[in-house]
Amino acid sequence: MVKTRLVAGWLLLVGIVWLFIAAWVMLVMSGISTPAVAVWLLLTMYFAGPIALIIGSSLVIARRRSRVGTVLAIPACGWLTWMIASDYWPRTPANDAIAPMQYDWLFIALALIVIVSDVAVIVMWRTPKPSNPDTGANRWPLC
Repeated sequence: MVKTRLVAGWLLLVGIVWLFIAAWVMLVMSGISTPAVAVWLLLTMYFAGPIALIIGSSLVIARRRSRVGTVLAIPACGWLTWMIASDYWPRTPANDAIAPMQYDWLFIALALIVIVSDVAVIVMWRTPKPSNPDTGANRWPLC
């Protein structure tokens, strides 16, 4: 159970950092121009993933509804993986002319964070949970 809480703590940290980065990007982009899509869709795109990851990992850490927390964390980590992995597709020469500088250390760091987060979700899912937690109903034997 300690292993599950440790990986949930890692996912909580990743979710909080992701939330702050999403808020920063949204504030910067809204300062440049008005959003091209509806505001509710923009808020969902930016904040649904990190909030699901934070809530899911918090449920696992608190040992309350840990299976629900794991199920919330799985699509959030998938979303994070999709967002980061889309930057690793081969670039066309037009993109190199716009941004010629390569931040290889940042790409490697983000790839490691995503891989460790995906492994953490798999460890959380595969860790056995108690099938019948003691709720107090079975404390007194039948006479």
